[in-house]
Amino acid sequence: MDYLKKTQSRRFSQRSSRPASPLSLGFSKRGPPKKLNLALVEDPLLASMTASNLSMPLTPPADEPVLQNLDASSKLPDTPMFDQFAIDELEGEQSEPELAMQSAHLVTHAKVYAIAEKYGIAGLKVIAQQKFVQELDLHLDSPDFPEACQEAYESTFHTDRGLRDVIVQAFRANPGLSLRPDVEMAVRETPGLAFELYRMASGMPITS
Repeated sequence: MDYLKKTQSRRFSQRSSRPASPLSLGFSKRGPPKKLNLALVEDPLLASMTASNLSMPLTPPADEPVLQNLDASSKLPDTPMFDQFAIDELEGEQSEPELAMQSAHLVTHAKVYAIAEKYGIAGLKVIAQQKFVQELDLHLDSPDFPEACQEAYESTFHTDRGLRDVIVQAFRANPGLSLRPDVEMAVRETPGLAFELYRMASGMPITS
């Protein structure tokens, strides 16, 4: 039946009857697009990295010694190190009197001597006496000296001459000790020491 067939419109029939343009014919004749080969493209970043790696080898050449840096450091002058050593030695010598002044233990040795006498420990008493004599020779000018004198005279009997004779001998060999204000105060507060120093100054024997 004719009414089942779709009639073409006049505009469509006119378009189909027109001849094809040369542009459309050329576009229709183009083939499929070609693939781009990225292997042929040069990466500038990769090229710069390759050039730097070539200019800086990972291992030194065979003709250069490995210990070249050590040889260069061994050629440094020894004068600065020697000067530093001399300065350190000088500072150590200057700090020795201060260290000796801080390490005085006269009072401690006097107390240990009194404890050893109280409990009858003869060996400890001898050691404490020896250490007291050594400390007294090194720290006679220390502030601990007058306190150690008081400790020795107040913590032991007057018949115990272990530390007392050492102290009296120190005053006899160093008359200037009596001119120190702290020593004068200790003598005033310690009757036993004052009495023995009086007998020594008078030329009398220390013990009657």
